[in-house]
Amino acid sequence: GASYSPDGKNFACGSADNSIRVLNVADGKLTMKFDNHSDWTFSTTWATDNKHLLSTGRDQAVKLIVANSGQFVDDINTHTSAFRAMARNPVKDEVLVGGDDGIPRIYQVFRTKARTMNQEDHNLLKTFEKQSARVNAVTFSKDGLKVAVAGEAGVVNIYDSNSGKQLTSIKGIPGST
Repeated sequence: GASYSPDGKNFACGSADNSIRVLNVADGKLTMKFDNHSDWTFSTTWATDNKHLLSTGRDQAVKLIVANSGQFVDDINTHTSAFRAMARNPVKDEVLVGGDDGIPRIYQVFRTKARTMNQEDHNLLKTFEKQSARVNAVTFSKDGLKVAVAGEAGVVNIYDSNSGKQLTSIKGIPGST
């Protein structure tokens, strides 16, 4: 669950102790530790502003934090599944997550609608079809127009990130978990 900040100066990683750590790349010193997850953290990624960090894991939360202080901002999702993989769209503040329920989802990073008591998933932008097994890897293409989803089924599915339409499926990939 490791990621470099967009400027390459910081490195974030998740941990089995339920925390997120940010290290300075130049000297390796710990600059921030975030202890707000209630279970293992599997993935981190940075917002395009280089100031916000996202993390996710077995506690089903996609957390948005201020990277330099560790200040918690928001859970950007309604808790639906333990998420094992996350990737940021390279051209927009959107994240793709996938996990135990096999349903890849794209969320906007920053909330634009007020939270309600109805538990609506306000930041959810797109839900892709359920995969045949747990999702362990997700990524965006360089232009953000495609996503790839892989997991324990030995299949890599590639989708149009805007329409959600499946473009291709590559089967029999050894080690695609």
